Amino acid sequence: MTFDAAVSPLSSHRPVPADANGSRAVRRPSSAFTVLAHSIQEMGLMRRRYGYYWTKLIGAVVVLAGWVAAFIAVGDSWWQLANAAALAVVMTQIAFLGHDAAHRQIFKTGRWNDWVSLIVATCWSASATAGGSANTPGTMPTRTRTAPTPTSLCPRSP
Repeated sequence: MTFDAAVSPLSSHRPVPADANGSRAVRRPSSAFTVLAHSIQEMGLMRRRYGYYWTKLIGAVVVLAGWVAAFIAVGDSWWQLANAAALAVVMTQIAFLGHDAAHRQIFKTGRWNDWVSLIVATCWSASATAGGSANTPGTMPTRTRTAPTPTSLCPRSP
């Protein structure tokens, strides 16, 4: 559906010609994006892909379980670097799933998307911070900030 600028009431002072039924309805100009968006919708490219997302969600759990088994099997070795690279790829894919769920692109209902995004974000952030210190600034008690530990109690004090 293209728009002829010569018959537009916005761009010309000529009257809008009658259509086949004799109606003189004013046609709005449509942009190229609108035409493209309608054709994409008609082809079904914007419909939800439940099979794809369920496969990725279940696959992420299976791959993480396999990664844990590989982590234990490899033990204390330089091969853990390959294991870390594999975990980076898996965690990136899980982050993409959380992103799609947070934008409510996976399921029709907001409740399902919210739950998936909450679970994925919790698992992702828990595993991302598992190697961090237990005394991060958000978790330290207030009293340790206001009164530092005496040097006599520090194990490394001279």
